[in-house]
Amino acid sequence: MTDGSQITVTITEPNQKVFISGLKNSFVFVINKCTKITVEKSEGAGIIFDDVIATVEVVNSKKIQLQANGVIPAIQLDFTHGATIFLQTDPGLDVKIVTSQCSGLNVVIPGAREEDDNIESPLPEQFETKYNKEKEKWHSAPSQHSGV
Repeated sequence: MTDGSQITVTITEPNQKVFISGLKNSFVFVINKCTKITVEKSEGAGIIFDDVIATVEVVNSKKIQLQANGVIPAIQLDFTHGATIFLQTDPGLDVKIVTSQCSGLNVVIPGAREEDDNIESPLPEQFETKYNKEKEKWHSAPSQHSGV
């Protein structure tokens, strides 16, 4: 599908999975609860979905928008550049987001009250790793950038 197309996928059984490949400048609406959604090699795509039992995975994609309208335990992004994740419900805020070799990622959540603006937050791209001698373990945390 390319250039402005819209498709609706209606899930009839929760154990069904959705696989999307090569989507360009189009939208996919996934209606009802499914096990997993995978998006690969897509650009300028929007995926809007209800509940997902396991994960939404995006691989080798650019300019992606994900909109979670329900429960989503995990979102995994690999080799993805320019993605915005909209978490529309309170249960959606419990998501775990895992990223690998990604850039330009943002998460948008509703404001505290209905009349408040949405809150957009970038996901870190750069990390610092230090060795803790006492615990004999490595620890990584997002880099803190401050003005000079």
